Amino acid sequence: MSFAGEGEILSALAAQAEDYDDDERIDTMVESSRRLLKTLGEEIADPRIVVFATSERIAENFHAAASETLALVTCLLLAGPEDDDVAEHFRCAPGPTIMVADRSAEEGLNLSFADAIVHLDLPLSAARIEQRIGRLDRYGRRQGMIRHRILVPSDDDISPWAAWYALLTQGFRIFNRSISDVQFLLDDFEHQVFETLLMSGPEGLVGLANDIRARIDDERKSQDEQYALDRIALAEEPVESFIQTLEDAEADETALEKDVDQWLLGILQLKKRPFVWPSEDSFKLAVTPQTLIPRLPWQAELKLDDSQPLTWKRRIATSRADVTLLRPGTPLVNVIERFTRWDDRGTAFITYRIVPDWQGEPWIGFKLCFTIEPALDIADLLAPTRGELAASRCAQRYFAASAQTVIIDVNGDDVFDPALLGILEHPYRSEGRGSDINLGSRPHLLAEIIDPGTFPRICRDARDGVRQRLARQPEVAERIAEAARSAEIDLQRRQSRLQRRQSAGDAMARADIALIEAILLSIRKPAIRLDAMGCFVVGAKTAGAHFIG
Repeated sequence: MSFAGEGEILSALAAQAEDYDDDERIDTMVESSRRLLKTLGEEIADPRIVVFATSERIAENFHAAASETLALVTCLLLAGPEDDDVAEHFRCAPGPTIMVADRSAEEGLNLSFADAIVHLDLPLSAARIEQRIGRLDRYGRRQGMIRHRILVPSDDDISPWAAWYALLTQGFRIFNRSISDVQFLLDDFEHQVFETLLMSGPEGLVGLANDIRARIDDERKSQDEQYALDRIALAEEPVESFIQTLEDAEADETALEKDVDQWLLGILQLKKRPFVWPSEDSFKLAVTPQTLIPRLPWQAELKLDDSQPLTWKRRIATSRADVTLLRPGTPLVNVIERFTRWDDRGTAFITYRIVPDWQGEPWIGFKLCFTIEPALDIADLLAPTRGELAASRCAQRYFAASAQTVIIDVNGDDVFDPALLGILEHPYRSEGRGSDINLGSRPHLLAEIIDPGTFPRICRDARDGVRQRLARQPEVAERIAEAARSAEIDLQRRQSRLQRRQSAGDAMARADIALIEAILLSIRKPAIRLDAMGCFVVGAKTAGAHFIG
């Protein structure tokens, strides 16, 4: 069925189309391509341009005109069964090169090495334009941004083509970012575009830009949130062990709190008080004149104040939104961890431990505390960058830091005697009967026991020997291999997912891939870092009864 006069209108349109001269616009685009090659040539060697046309005839005509007009430019035509050969020639040809293609080349080809696109028409299909751009904007692309040159049938500001171009740039933003991640919305968008253009004209089409942009932004936000969940819940690797590890770590919150309090309260001398008396949970932490954390700059970094309730109990944190749950990753815990690495007090000591009933010559040995962790450096522990923190967290997801404490005698042999180990485990006693003696501040007493010229070499030998033994331990080597294998599998899986999507705009996925690539070496070759080292001399009350030269 047709409306009255429709036949005459269609005939007039057909006649107008037949009278339309392609030669003029082809000449215009050949000149535009020449200028584009010149601009690209100022920045890169051997620039390459892909020219897309919907019509095979237009593609052939443009190729003929470009071949005749553009001197010193290789002009190729992609048509027929020899597409792969032409595309390879396009990739390898020396000097400036143009490849002309019709609609059949809008899918499948990998032209990521090309620098720009010339559009001889502007299809009324965002999906088709996305396909054209997707030939160049592919995973693994090394070139810079993709330049575009576009020819529309009319340059009239109120023409449908001008309105469609405005919608593409302002609504879809298709020339700035891939829309393949929202491709299932495109059919609805295109139906809406055609209906609006028919019912309201070009002005109505321009008015769609804000609505389409908002719907795309909402969809991407939803996808980002889902992707974040998928990384844990829907990953292709088993997550049961990861979840079990978290549950095991939180199984005894009281023990976790007690262990950390020994450091925060017992060593660093922070003060812990109930946030609201008399309940001990939640609580607040405060510095005192006795706190062993420098006021500047570290106390300021802790950001402790009376207004922030804290807890180690998850049930309390989940029932009260104002309470901060303390866990590794919480800013306060992170600052304390970095301060501990920064502060070298107590990381080296020489102690004479008096055992009144000790029989025989004094015993001399070492206690060494090593941390095995990904080999990632933080340039400034006070102010690490977001990138450094992200790399550290990501690396420890695959290879968690572990502590190794080794006790050896002066000859480098392991100590297994329970009685001796018990003596060494006692905390330092500075007062009272049988108090320990700090030989580090009494070099004259140390000199009566060990030759001062030999002692540094003995310490280095002890450190290096234990480090080498730890590196050779089968369980350590197995942990390293398993962590590297897990990271490599995760990297390959993420690369495969991104390549299948062929989405240039998935910034979160690309950032994850780049992060794993950056930390792989730190996992394959972790640091075995000496955290603390002490020398013990165990003997009767009189120091200097034994001498090692």
